[in-house]
Formats: sequence, C-alpha cells, structure tokens
Amino acid sequence: MEVDLGRFFLCLSVGDVKRSLDFYEGLGFQHVLGEVGQGWAVIEQGDLRLGLFKGKMGKNLLNFLDGSLLRIVELMRERGIQVGVVPEVVSVDQAITTVEDPDGNLITFAGDYEVWVRPIECPRCQNMVESRGRKFSFGVFEGRSYFCEPCGKSFNAYYRDKKLSHTVPKPKK
Repeated sequence: MEVDLGRFFLCLSVGDVKRSLDFYEGLGFQHVLGEVGQGWAVIEQGDLRLGLFKGKMGKNLLNFLDGSLLRIVELMRERGIQVGVVPEVVSVDQAITTVEDPDGNLITFAGDYEVWVRPIECPRCQNMVESRGRKFSFGVFEGRSYFCEPCGKSFNAYYRDKKLSHTVPKPKK
C-alpha cells in the first residue's frame, strides 16, 4: 500500500537558536516562522524546511506535514509499528502521531483529521479526565489521550462551551 507521508520537515535540537539561525541564513536559508526569543525558528531554502528548537525537544525530529494521517497510522499498524491508541488531536481538523524508529529517533506525522466534538457522556470517562488531566487557563487539557475500558473509547479531552468534551474520528462516508 502506498501512502502520502506529506512534506518532509526536519526539526533540529539546537543550543542557541540565534547562532544557528545566523549560520543557516549564511547558507541561503530564509527565516519564515517562529520567534528566536521564544526558542524556535523555522527556515526554508527552496523545498527544504528546517525547524530550529532550543529546549523544546530532547532529540532531533523527522516531521512530515499534511500527509494522509489515518492511512499512515493504518499502514504502521499493519506492519507492526507501535502507534499510540489514537493520534493526538491538536485542533478540530488537525492531529499528530509520533513514533520512534529502532534507534530511538522521533518521527512525527501531522495531517488532516476530521473529528466530531461531543460532550463526554460516560461518567467514568469524565471522572478519569477530571482526576488525571491538567486544565490550562484557556480550557484545554494537557495534550493527553485517554482510553476508557468500560465504554471502549479512546479520546482527547478538552472543554468546549463550558462542557467537558472529547473528540472522536468522523466516520467515513
């Protein structure tokens, strides 16, 4: 099965973002995203995109953007590659999943992931999230996936319209 992995984007763990940015700009890269003062920058040269990150990740990261996420996850599972229970939903139309290669290098796939946002109906699910999750001031729970054994659901949880909600993949039409 052939699957579109998306655009390749290498993320480098650097000691000093400004120094690295100056170096890569000397090689012809252009700064296109990010805040050096916040410890990150994204640079491009032609089709090549690099992320420079200080203290945000412990390892270098291979990143693929805008691929066929559900097909990628399906393919990895078919081939026996360990994948999380569900991709981590980062917005109502975008999700990521991360795997490690045999040497411990991280590979992230980010892509479209249509979801439904529904109130949590199972009291055990709601209790699990409220007891384990850390709620940020803007209402989103820390990036965690949850699995409720009694109802068999995997989900990411957050508050929406003051109701504890979760995301589930939209069924295929």
